Amino acid sequence: MTSGFWAAANSHVGVVRKGNEDAGLASLKLLAVADGMGGHAAGEVASSAVIRTLNDGLSSMPTEMEAVERWLLEAVNNAHGFVGDLIANDADRRGMGTTFSALAVSDDGIVIGHIGDSRIYRLRDGVLQQLTTDHTYVQMLVDRGEISPEEAAIHPRRNLMLRAIDGLHDVVIDITKIDVVSGDRFLLCSDGLSGVISNDVIREVLSRPDLTLAVSTLIEFTLAAGAPDNVTVVVGEFQHEAADFGAFVVGSALEETQTLEEEPEPEVRRRRFGWLIGLVIAIVIGVGLFTLSAWIDKQWYVGTNGTYVTIYNGIPQSVGPLALSEPIRVSSISVAALSEVDRATIESGVAVASLNDGIDLLDVLYERSSLCDPATSQCTK
Repeated sequence: MTSGFWAAANSHVGVVRKGNEDAGLASLKLLAVADGMGGHAAGEVASSAVIRTLNDGLSSMPTEMEAVERWLLEAVNNAHGFVGDLIANDADRRGMGTTFSALAVSDDGIVIGHIGDSRIYRLRDGVLQQLTTDHTYVQMLVDRGEISPEEAAIHPRRNLMLRAIDGLHDVVIDITKIDVVSGDRFLLCSDGLSGVISNDVIREVLSRPDLTLAVSTLIEFTLAAGAPDNVTVVVGEFQHEAADFGAFVVGSALEETQTLEEEPEPEVRRRRFGWLIGLVIAIVIGVGLFTLSAWIDKQWYVGTNGTYVTIYNGIPQSVGPLALSEPIRVSSISVAALSEVDRATIESGVAVASLNDGIDLLDVLYERSSLCDPATSQCTK
């Protein structure tokens, strides 16, 4: 017996997305979540790369706090290099990337590594605290005092990412060291959960004794709320004397493992996911096609038509040959003129509340694109 986590984890594609670009890891000494981005550029490969790199290196994970910090940085840089190599060998993968949030146990506390907008929460004595800061455009506005956290939660540009592991730019990772006491509960999640479920609900569910039930309940609530994105949940309780339960991965990292090894999924995992499949079927049947169509008609997002940034009415998905969106306004902003981060985000589709919000986002992207010279404030059409 040694100090560490007792943990549970699961990942779900959600109701709207066709593939799962999330990945997660649960182990005695390390918990992690990665949310891939890039859509057709294979965000699931990026998220799987960072989670599998961590999982493969668990046997060499040190215990001294400073050494744990270096180990995390090395793992992230290795994943970053792997993604960069994929992009170098296949230009179509340009724009892929992933968030990264991890908790690592050391001899003298916990080391947090964080990039992007996945989140880590701690529940201690009934108080829920967010331990990470989102690397997003709206969080930057919050930090500047221009909008409130409540406004950020519903802001139409809340999905614009400022940092990620993308294989191209230098990795800038937040490293935080915190104390830990026995009984501390930690939640690591992709924004598929935090963007849908309130902190009050998270706190109540996270307070429940059964970790596995807490994970399944959070995912169930997300699905019931429409689950417009993939959702990954990792919950761990720190204990001074914890038994090693055997590390496991979920989401894209699990799917890639099955593809490479060409082995069937273990029976225990089939049972674990079975209730989720049934729930999704029940939700779809319960909502009905008419209600679903009405909901889709009220959705808007900013994406790309392949060449120019475009505002769409609907959702960025299709059913067979039938697209569930239509272009409403094609801008003069070429995708090539965007920064790498903005390009990857837009290619995945950024949800907005209305056509007017989409137009506002176009203005922001135009000002941030290479069509404008920040030194002179002159822009070219």
